Amino acid sequence: MNVSNWNIGTRLSAGFGIVLALLLAVTALGITRMAQVEQRLDEIANINNPEGKLADRMLATVTDRAIALRNLALLNEMKDMQPEADRIRVDEQKYAEAERN
Repeated sequence: MNVSNWNIGTRLSAGFGIVLALLLAVTALGITRMAQVEQRLDEIANINNPEGKLADRMLATVTDRAIALRNLALLNEMKDMQPEADRIRVDEQKYAEAERN
């Protein structure tokens, strides 16, 4: 079966059929790859992002505690020191809560 013996209509039909088959293959591959991308993005948004937020919260409480500790070292009056000590305790609780989650 020699292609050169086919008439023009048969050759065009065969060519368009091959192009259509390749188009369907590329479409199927694209759909499966997009499903994989969606799954990975969902994992990033629902798993990694909340963990990052908790880590940021923990870092913020550590920074806040360091500032309060510096303020305690600079203050002389006990009445001025008490709010800073309370701030450290509150930040410790926030840190522990973020660590548990």
